Amino acid sequence: MKMKLRIVGIIIVLFILSHSVSAQTAVANDPTYIGVGARTLGMGKAYVGLADDLLGIFSNPASLGYLNNWQLTTMAGKFINEYDYLNFGAAYPTSYGTFGIGLVSSSIGFTAIGVTTEVQDGIRIVPSSTEGSSFSYGNQTLLLSWGKPLKGLFDLKVLDNIVAGGTLKFYFARLTGPGIVGGSAYGNEVDLGLHYTPNPVFKAGMVLQNVLPFSMGGKMKWDSGVEESFPALLKTGFSFKVLGRQGWRRLGDHELSLNFDYDYYPTHSSLPSLFHNGIEWSPIDFLDLRAGIDQDYVGRNNGTEIEFTNNLTLGVGLYYGNFRFDYAFHQYNQVAANDTHYFSITYGLDRGKPSVEAVEVKNFSIFPADKTVLYTQEVTVKGEVDNWLIRRVTVNSLEVVVGDDGRFNLTLPLKYGKNSLNIAGFDAKDRLLAAEKIRLLSLKSFVDVPVNYWAVFPIAYLAMENILTGYPDGSFRPEGNIARAEIATLLVKTMSSPNDLLPSQRKRIQELIFLGVVEVGKNYDPLKGLTRADYAKWLVKTDDLSFPTVDDDVFPDVSKSHPLAPYISAAVNNGLMTLFADGEFRPEQAITEAEEKALIAKATGEEIETPKNKQLFNDVPLNHWAVVYIDKGAQEGLIRGYPDKTFRPKGSITRAEGVSVIARFAKLGEPRLLELPFSDIPGRHWSIKEISAAKEAGLLSYLEGNRFEPDRRLTRVEVAEMVAKTHYFSDNIRNLRDWNIGY
Repeated sequence: MKMKLRIVGIIIVLFILSHSVSAQTAVANDPTYIGVGARTLGMGKAYVGLADDLLGIFSNPASLGYLNNWQLTTMAGKFINEYDYLNFGAAYPTSYGTFGIGLVSSSIGFTAIGVTTEVQDGIRIVPSSTEGSSFSYGNQTLLLSWGKPLKGLFDLKVLDNIVAGGTLKFYFARLTGPGIVGGSAYGNEVDLGLHYTPNPVFKAGMVLQNVLPFSMGGKMKWDSGVEESFPALLKTGFSFKVLGRQGWRRLGDHELSLNFDYDYYPTHSSLPSLFHNGIEWSPIDFLDLRAGIDQDYVGRNNGTEIEFTNNLTLGVGLYYGNFRFDYAFHQYNQVAANDTHYFSITYGLDRGKPSVEAVEVKNFSIFPADKTVLYTQEVTVKGEVDNWLIRRVTVNSLEVVVGDDGRFNLTLPLKYGKNSLNIAGFDAKDRLLAAEKIRLLSLKSFVDVPVNYWAVFPIAYLAMENILTGYPDGSFRPEGNIARAEIATLLVKTMSSPNDLLPSQRKRIQELIFLGVVEVGKNYDPLKGLTRADYAKWLVKTDDLSFPTVDDDVFPDVSKSHPLAPYISAAVNNGLMTLFADGEFRPEQAITEAEEKALIAKATGEEIETPKNKQLFNDVPLNHWAVVYIDKGAQEGLIRGYPDKTFRPKGSITRAEGVSVIARFAKLGEPRLLELPFSDIPGRHWSIKEISAAKEAGLLSYLEGNRFEPDRRLTRVEVAEMVAKTHYFSDNIRNLRDWNIGY
């Protein structure tokens, strides 16, 4: 017991057992010197540079600026087996920064002789004694903290990596016992902190504790009139992440950081500087092992001399869900009887092993984000390198220029449908450090179909498939009525697979494949015809013409990357094909019927006559733009004319008529007819079966809760919605919406 009390007397700044009732100024006790949390204590109190959770309330308030969710912590321990220590902390992030509150409490009951005090360089040394009466001493500190990143506060790039914070400290102390007069005290102080993270490997911090001047209230004032100062303390520290997913090196799932703090008292130059060194190693995801050396002051020769001592610390952290359980062992002055054990519980930590995507995203900040839907055929990729080890970046194997500020941008073309941006980062030795995939879905857009329109997806998809197209002015007119010729065209286009073609159309494809114009498996629409690019390829191949390598764009609408650019260039240069008046070649435009007939005749040596179709409807001549679609639709039983043998191709179609046509087109089965499909469809309505079948198949879900209105004109958007849900497209659209396939 005598040894313990002697050690108590020589640890400076930590505790006081009594007060001199004389009017002298000394150094006040600050319980936050020890009450910093078991995790910090286990690392030798080296935390200023690490600063990665709410324990910064007690050590570096800037750490609060990094928190994304609220956290709680508490600690208990019996310092040198005499002083009861408790602390509590809570932090909550907001848009104005993260706010924290903490409480540190220490107390002791002891027996001592009448109180005497010696002062050396403003530091009180309380001599030991084995005689006296019963005393009690308690000290509480309330801490109000705040931290916030400085990014965006000023137009300075360096501030993007700096977080600032501050803590208000309110002290309350009470000493009771025989002869103690004026044994209550209160005081205030302020801490200011900064933290700098230029990259994931290196972090640095600085804290100036007790910056409030004595004259402005930075002191402890006792009821007896004694005023004690809190000496200003400059703490600097840095943390080096040796191993880790974002560390200097990677070794499996190991995480290893080295932490160093330095203490300097600018107003007490006679005190030696102190160092705090700590290590934290996580060999597995739920376990942290810690060790450190915590330097502290110690008095010698009955308090007449001050020097420092090295105290060994050890610690363990266990994670379970959002909880962390911490234990710390701390030596004091290498006296076994003074060894102290501390315990902490912290809540609000996300220790789960991050996915590959979550790890990789930390290497880059990319716009657009992953899983973005775009309504354009090009994208400007804007990015910033967050991993300082990355020296070179490629996007889809294209080298990009990275500025001194780590930022880059690149504009790339997109195809309709699924696109991937594969972003790779390489170190100075050209080793791959990071690979991130950004998934983008490009859909066709129209000026009158906003991106939040209720049927934007089916409209875009059917337009991309050239099933239901827009108008030359870039509009779709979703609420406009659809003409009978239009609905016939889109339904027949949908059915135009080789198995659904007329015999003459199947023969046409076979001939073109035989001639080498159409490749097997190519998506060829016989109703649309050959493209001019395909025709150019055939002309060049049949005339056995040579063609140069294309190094530059051939024509305004034919880039050098076009797969048929050499054939197009050779066909025009040899006079086999001509350009349009505007200088364009229009490679995807269909060739004329005369050109195709000439192609087949030249290859086979005989003229192949176009089959003479009998005019099915009086108002649909053989040269009508949609005659082949209307005729095939009629032959398939999808559409019907009127008794006067007219079709009225420009006429609108009612909702009942349209749903009946689409039900036949989708080959829907017989409905159950257990109840009326809609309140305004009577049981004897001519199309009740088709309407019921369409509703059961989910084609009419957009009318849920509404009346059917059978005589209302059918709109283009309604057709897009229903056709997209048929078996022709439902699987394709479902796959198109799935971010996990096709990228």
